[in-house]
Amino acid sequence: MENKIEKKMSPAELADRLEAMARQLREGQFQTESGNWPVPGALAAKIKIVEKKGRLQAGFKFKWSTVEHYTPPEKAAVEDWENRFKGVKKQLGRSFKALSRAAAQDLLPDPGIVNQYLRDSADFERLSSEQWPEEMAVYRDHVQNMKRAVDGGRLADFQHEVRDLRSAMVACHQAFK
Repeated sequence: MENKIEKKMSPAELADRLEAMARQLREGQFQTESGNWPVPGALAAKIKIVEKKGRLQAGFKFKWSTVEHYTPPEKAAVEDWENRFKGVKKQLGRSFKALSRAAAQDLLPDPGIVNQYLRDSADFERLSSEQWPEEMAVYRDHVQNMKRAVDGGRLADFQHEVRDLRSAMVACHQAFK
């Protein structure tokens, strides 16, 4: 089964794809590009259907951990990545908070804070760009715009980029949690 599908399709094609997923879930084996995975007895699911202003939108997600089916070296690599990722996100959060404080006080940040944020962002990108390439390209653009605003002494532009970065982070966290 394809990893990501985003295209116009007929109702029949959509129904066929949904029925194929439903069949796999019922049979207890789910196929992805990386292999076949046993379906657990319970899994996290989210279903949302909304009609608003003449437009119907439906979406669903389901997920479960597959790590228990990895070989020991694969499992260790995933756990190592998760630990490094959590540490980098924590440090990135601290440096972003310092930038946000400066913006809220109508100040340009200290160059040391900006440099720390740039280092943390580079670490975050190394761990994230393979998994989320499009999102990281947008993030990188905002980080570069923020740096240019600070270097140019443009407080309003700096504050704007901090707001944009915060919005992008919130959207990313909602999409990937």
